[in-house]
Amino acid sequence: MTRRKKRSNAAKRGASDHFSGFKLAFLDSRAASYQQSIDSNFVGEFYNRVTRDFIAKYGEDKPFYNDPDEDSPDPNDNFIDDIDEGSLLKEEVDEKAAVYIKLWTVS
Repeated sequence: MTRRKKRSNAAKRGASDHFSGFKLAFLDSRAASYQQSIDSNFVGEFYNRVTRDFIAKYGEDKPFYNDPDEDSPDPNDNFIDDIDEGSLLKEEVDEKAAVYIKLWTVS
């Protein structure tokens, strides 16, 4: 019979966290509404709302996991209404959609 090597408890298994600091606190603050969305079977709607709020608060800067030096104010609830869709070029719309999809899958 072979002996198993003991692993250090400090080593965390799995992928590293994508966010830290203010961004992690922002996402953690949505934990209660996440549980409600699971209970009511509206998880996709929850992800859409949190992703829109995240982009409104922290912008579309890449890489997403960089934590800002200071926390941004909470976004306006109607920030989507403030965007003039006619002023965006097709390339900009496609780029914004790609950022949205990437954030939606990461968080």
